[in-house]
Amino acid sequence: MSATTDPRRLHLEETIAQATRDLAELEEQVATGEIDAETAAELRAAYEEERDQARELLAALGPSPDDEEARQAKRSRRRVLVGALILVAALGSVVFSVMRSVTDRANPALQGTAAAGPIDPDSVSNETLEAVIAANLDNPQINGMRFALADRYFEAGDYAKAFPHLQAILESDPPPELATATLVRLGWMVYDGNQEVELAASLIRQALDITPDYPLGLYLLARVEWCGAGDPAAAVPLLEQAMANPELDSESRSVIEADLAVARAGGPCS
Repeated sequence: MSATTDPRRLHLEETIAQATRDLAELEEQVATGEIDAETAAELRAAYEEERDQARELLAALGPSPDDEEARQAKRSRRRVLVGALILVAALGSVVFSVMRSVTDRANPALQGTAAAGPIDPDSVSNETLEAVIAANLDNPQINGMRFALADRYFEAGDYAKAFPHLQAILESDPPPELATATLVRLGWMVYDGNQEVELAASLIRQALDITPDYPLGLYLLARVEWCGAGDPAAAVPLLEQAMANPELDSESRSVIEADLAVARAGGPCS
């Protein structure tokens, strides 16, 4: 029987999840005055005991062979969330037509296509984008291309290649929207790649000083405070503020909402 279908493991995992939900709901009831402090304390103790006992029993079963695969899948899903949230409409589209001749030299397959208009960035390889950027470092439009390329590297988990492009953007005195997006991404890379909690939080806070309601910054700072510093209470107001953004798509909202419920209950970051 595989670990993922072991009924004991599934039962204990559901017990932990239900206790966590009960704790989150209890905190909401306390906040709204539906339950008095004495009753809340008794219920909280019971839910926490149930959760902790289930955790101990689950740990006694030993690690699941699928644990690492599941962690990698969750990390990949969060990277997709980061990629989706970091898009900034105010940045506009990246215009490639002004660099057409350079792109033609870098990629002969594109020669003779000038009449077709601007190049779709998705149709151009990373190597071609690198060549265009290197040949047009003084072009004011190059930051848009740098950011698009850094996105590709980031989503692939190649932080080493994304970093120099994001650093170059910051050094060029970018407009506020681009500075915000770049600082947030750099902050997350510092945490996710090197576990540097203080530096990551500092970079993301700099971004929020520029754009206080930037949802990705709020969400990722919450993750750094919660997962890195071990402070779920610090994550709660950040997640609440991110949730308040009316432009969140349904997938992003569901991820943040799930994290918020666990953080409110003081649960572990996952």
